[in-house]
Amino acid sequence: MTCMVVIHQPRVEVAELFDQLVLLTSSPGSWGGSVVYNGPMSGTLLHCERLGYPVPARANPADWLMDMVTPGYRHALVKSRQKEQDQSVRDFVGHYYKNEAFLVETAVKEAIAVPGLHPRKISNDDAKTPSSTGAQCRRKPSWGWHIMRLISVTSRWQNFRGVLDEETIKNAPGLRENSRYTATLMTQLMVLATVKRRLLLRDKKGLRLKVVMSVVQGLIVGIAYWDIASKPEFTHITYIFMVMQFSALAGMSAMPGLIDTRAVMKKDVDEGLHSIPAWIISFSLPDLVISVVTNTLFILIVFAMGQLEWRIFDRFYFWVMMCQLVMDAYFNFIGSVAPNAQLAQLIAMPGMILFMLFNGFLVSRESTPDFMAWALSVSPFSYAIARTAVDIYGPDACSRPGCVQLMTQYGFYDAPSEEAAIAVLLALFVVFRVLMVLALSTLNKAEK
Repeated sequence: MTCMVVIHQPRVEVAELFDQLVLLTSSPGSWGGSVVYNGPMSGTLLHCERLGYPVPARANPADWLMDMVTPGYRHALVKSRQKEQDQSVRDFVGHYYKNEAFLVETAVKEAIAVPGLHPRKISNDDAKTPSSTGAQCRRKPSWGWHIMRLISVTSRWQNFRGVLDEETIKNAPGLRENSRYTATLMTQLMVLATVKRRLLLRDKKGLRLKVVMSVVQGLIVGIAYWDIASKPEFTHITYIFMVMQFSALAGMSAMPGLIDTRAVMKKDVDEGLHSIPAWIISFSLPDLVISVVTNTLFILIVFAMGQLEWRIFDRFYFWVMMCQLVMDAYFNFIGSVAPNAQLAQLIAMPGMILFMLFNGFLVSRESTPDFMAWALSVSPFSYAIARTAVDIYGPDACSRPGCVQLMTQYGFYDAPSEEAAIAVLLALFVVFRVLMVLALSTLNKAEK
């Protein structure tokens, strides 16, 4: 890859790390923006000496060179009257445009006349045509080559002569048969998983913040519903809804990060470095695991502070997490569709309001207008809340008057069966994930 860097007053050790140098004069005077040097960094000492401005023994070559080409600067040679003011600038500018500029312009014209190939086209050529450099795969490629191809496929293998050793070039892989990608799906997953792991480890503060926020959120909600178990069962439904709501809304925080990483992914996929499914699996699974862990902390704290019986925790936890998984898939789908993070919030709002409002509690089956009955059938909250109520307060679990009142008031006796609820929630999860893949494949194309 070509990396362009602008650096201010580099140390000698830093300057020596650079390969190529393009040096311009500063803006004052008639030389503003003129090129004074365009060549290897290692050639600057010889260049200064050739023009009659040798670098003193103990001077920083970078500082000396900048002093010589800065208009209006009274460097040591001017102060000692060895050179006139700005004579060094004129000498450097004049030498470049007299002896070097036309060479650079010729090279640029030749490069422009031969347009570069798309990386996928390069891979196709390498796979179909034996190359003089041995680019055709002769043996099983090493892991190092797979990683290199996934990170940067930027030019023909012929251009690597003198940069890579012959053994590496000989083992360079071409496209696999009947595939548009060089690496296998497993290799793509392994490399992308490594990238995701490194990104997560670089954001340790973000990980800690997610854990802390889950604990704080759990304490706040837990205090609001402290010892809810001692209250009438009729009031418990609000507690169940609030736990599911806070758990589900946690997925909204993933949308900005998805949109940011999506831009990089689109360019890599366009260049044939890896597939969209490989990226989704490698990047979504770790985020999903983190979301499940942090939500588990939240649920444990709220449930413990509510002082409900622990024998019902498994059913309570199951339905809360099922709803959270569906909403996480929904927010990931929105993050794949939205052009930016600001619009993602607006696009997610209508569906989120629909799901959370038509939940069988705020708008129950008895109070829902006939023409909106379908909303209860597509709301994950509707199924999760209804099945939680049946499992905890239904006739097979509780016979107290408060339980009967709760079940009757909200029509939970007519709730879908457990099998039907699980099937619908899984179907919603799959639908949103499939829509996410389609959106990432077709929308927000990589900019050229």
